[in-house]
Amino acid sequence: MHFTCPVLMAAGTYAEGPRGFVLAPGDVLGVRIVPERCGESCLGMAPGDEPNLVCVACGSGVGERTDDCERWQTAVLLPGAVRRRDEPTTDEPWQNPDEWFGRFPVDDQGRADWLWFGRLSLGADEVLARSRGVPLYFSPDTEPLREFLLGVLSATPDAARLRPLPLDGRRPWGGPMAICDLDGPERPFVEPAYARDPGVLLLRVVPDDDPDLPVPLVPVHEHVWRYLAWEQNAPVRPGRWEFADPARLSGGMAFSEGAWARARRRWRRQ
Repeated sequence: MHFTCPVLMAAGTYAEGPRGFVLAPGDVLGVRIVPERCGESCLGMAPGDEPNLVCVACGSGVGERTDDCERWQTAVLLPGAVRRRDEPTTDEPWQNPDEWFGRFPVDDQGRADWLWFGRLSLGADEVLARSRGVPLYFSPDTEPLREFLLGVLSATPDAARLRPLPLDGRRPWGGPMAICDLDGPERPFVEPAYARDPGVLLLRVVPDDDPDLPVPLVPVHEHVWRYLAWEQNAPVRPGRWEFADPARLSGGMAFSEGAWARARRRWRRQ
């Protein structure tokens, strides 16, 4: 028969001094149970005269394990056998925006990611600022940067100097010009035959967040760079529910979503 456990101490009675560190059994690693050291119990295990938890490395008794009827399951580490030490911790997923936002322009449920588009707008600004006011030609992989800038500069004369780079290898402009293309791991900058001609500026978009990078390097967040280099032209992968992961940028989306994120300042340089 089982009976309710009696009250161990009357109300207002307090234990003196720490008896040990009480943890959930699953939170204790590097120990093992010694059944021979367990005391009297009902249908489980209870502490005996000696610690029934020992270190797996040296065999020293370090605590007591309880798992019995009408008793809390606990692992008590004895204060004389262990010491407490703080360990450096990293951000939990919910504390790190990169775990939830900014990885792809559109998530697998079809929603635009404001952090990604904010970072895209930063990269586009860097390209424009480093182009020195000459005609600026964008490779196919950097087309989202051009699309964003076209939307921002649509009512200005500068919009006319933002042009797609011809794919036939010919030099599209006889005067000073700039070429914008990606340059990074396993995706080197593709130099046309006229790349070393006088007056040709090569803007190399690299996965970096340092705004002080010297020209011709153009910093863009690594998540944006990775999408431009690999994801936007990769085969669609199956995702959750009926959506694809990640979804593709649609026409005009780089400007509309990038301008929306910028206007509301819902993002920052991470």
